[in-house]
Amino acid sequence: MDSNRIPPEWELIKFLERPRAIRLLLVLKENTPHKKYTLTQILAMVGGSPETLMKRIRELQSLGLITKVITNDNSRVSYRLTSRGIEVAKKLEEAVGLLGEGFGNADQSGGVDQSGYR
Repeated sequence: MDSNRIPPEWELIKFLERPRAIRLLLVLKENTPHKKYTLTQILAMVGGSPETLMKRIRELQSLGLITKVITNDNSRVSYRLTSRGIEVAKKLEEAVGLLGEGFGNADQSGGVDQSGYR
């Protein structure tokens, strides 16, 4: 393997490090056919600027994690996670849950409590 070549999974990691990326994936995970969020609602939940939101959406599309859905009458656009996007969002949700379990357990000195979390 070429030592200068970035492994494909690092592209996803680079994306996840960007502002609002993880939030957007988790919000889109909840965006189902029965609960459709408009871009305005997504922006309110994710935060940031409309420009950042659209940039993250385009990046998610290029990574194959979301797809654009247009209504039959072309009046409304929404975005859905692809099957790969659902997998990534589920793993992120699990990681956030694991991290959340450790919060509030650290003593004031930053040591490890009996649960093993810092």
